[in-house]
Amino acid sequence: MKRITLFLVLTMLATMAMQCNAPETAPAITSDGPRVWMDAPLNNSTLPLAPLEIVSHSSDPLRVTQIELSVNGSVLRTDPNLDQAKSLVTTRQAWSPPAPGNYTLLVRAMNSASVWSEYAQSLVVIGGTTGGVVQGAVYADLNGDGDTNDASEGPLDDVTVTLAGCATKTTQTDEGNFEFTGLPAGTCLVSVSKAGWKFASTFPTGIGYPAKAASDPNKPTAFSIVMTPDVVKQEVPVVTPQPGTTRVPPVTITYLADPTSITAGQCATIRWQVTNASKVFLDDVQVEASGTKRDCPKQNATHTLRVITLDNQTATRTATITVTQPPVVNTGCTGSPSIASFTASDASITKGSSTKLNWGAVSNADSIEIDQGVGKYTATNKVVAAGSKTVTPAQTTTYTLTARCGATTATRQVTITVNVPAAPKCTGTPSIASFTSSAASTSPGKAVTLSWGAVTNADAVEIDPGIGGVATPGSRTVSPSQTTTYTLTARCGSNVATRQVKITVMSAIVITPKCSGTPTIASFYARPSSVSAGKSTTLSWGAITNVDTIEINQGIGKVTAPGSKSVTPSNTTTYTLTAKCGSNTVTRTATVTLMLTIPVK
Repeated sequence: MKRITLFLVLTMLATMAMQCNAPETAPAITSDGPRVWMDAPLNNSTLPLAPLEIVSHSSDPLRVTQIELSVNGSVLRTDPNLDQAKSLVTTRQAWSPPAPGNYTLLVRAMNSASVWSEYAQSLVVIGGTTGGVVQGAVYADLNGDGDTNDASEGPLDDVTVTLAGCATKTTQTDEGNFEFTGLPAGTCLVSVSKAGWKFASTFPTGIGYPAKAASDPNKPTAFSIVMTPDVVKQEVPVVTPQPGTTRVPPVTITYLADPTSITAGQCATIRWQVTNASKVFLDDVQVEASGTKRDCPKQNATHTLRVITLDNQTATRTATITVTQPPVVNTGCTGSPSIASFTASDASITKGSSTKLNWGAVSNADSIEIDQGVGKYTATNKVVAAGSKTVTPAQTTTYTLTARCGATTATRQVTITVNVPAAPKCTGTPSIASFTSSAASTSPGKAVTLSWGAVTNADAVEIDPGIGGVATPGSRTVSPSQTTTYTLTARCGSNVATRQVKITVMSAIVITPKCSGTPTIASFYARPSSVSAGKSTTLSWGAITNVDTIEINQGIGKVTAPGSKSVTPSNTTTYTLTAKCGSNTVTRTATVTLMLTIPVK
């Protein structure tokens, strides 16, 4: 009996030792789908009629496999990702605009689970600028890991961007973007600065810092700059595990206010990123592990981030926004203000052109204001300095400058006449650049996009059936219920040119695939996973194989895969996707958290 007892004890000790020394199992890689953003050309850019390079970035833990570029709703090209070892992919896709006009550029990416990202979009005007264009974007790498793939990262606003070399200019980023136009040919040097942040890297790499950028009147230059906080992630010590327990990975926390000091009426962004934590709370409200929050306090405000570690320890961080009250300006003016002048550089312009409003010094005033959205200017020592503002009115507009001294006002007005150029008279036969559809065949009622290029030497352009007169270039979505031939007709007097596109509508064929065993669900997630009351989020699911039926609860019902669905929950809701093959059932869940709205004090 003693020998048997000793043998059992030794066996148990050996088993425990093997468990303690067993390697930790790597966590499964998951993904909410690829993230894509467009670096160039910037949204609302005006560019010359010349070949362009569409620059985008995409990232996904499951690897990005291909990147698709569409122009005005038509897929222009799809490129494979040639370096799938990287989590952050830079893609450059060439496009030559066929003619001057307005274009919508769309880029999306697909990962190895065949899940497409949302579109990144840029609206551009081609043929409306001269001189070189240098543009780009500034991104935040909050934890200094070399990419900007986390929810709390992305575009970095209010960065001072300085141009030197080819010209000397300074601008501020707007939603992370910057642009310099009308530059002389040459080599430009671009640098960035922002309190509490430092330069980290550029995309593409190898352009140095300050970043070298060519100013070419025939082709815009675009690139990205990444910045990181002066102090990045901090590790939180973890309690040393007792013998026989699994080691708990350390928590890392990056938490800051950007900026830390504002003037009343301005806003700051709270940014956080936490890894290896079970729960994260911002001001006692549970939040995602990484994210941002906008705050516009009227007085000093402190926000507390509370982190619960995997071994149930608590770590806290605070970020304080210091609010400075604007100085009270007491000009001491009396009586009526005096306006030296208020004129326009060109009082008659062609539609789409710009002119400059000019005003002389305004004395004996508290402030001046120019309507039509031009702006308000405060007096210093009873004087508002002379100034100017470029405007681009869409129609004939009267601008009024109002000077105030207490309740007493004085005004001056200037009218800008906007002339609409007469349409050029045509002779001979019209020319149609292109007329295409996004798909040659479709199902009844399914949307297809018709796209057409510039039409020149024409009095009128129309599309039949059912569309009528159109501008060029352009696009239109149609949903034919039967096979339809669309005809684009361009007329110049009695001369006519036509192009046709036939869309074949196929009868729906229901095929019931045979399956056996257990279904496989590639992915099911909500993005974003936290929303405010009344806001929507999108449920997305990847390919589902070996399946008879697919259903989602909460009133959504049967669906096909892959697919997506927009939902607006009224409270925190868990959605369950159920895939069935006979009696075999597999489920996935996605929870959408309804965030509480915290009033700003």
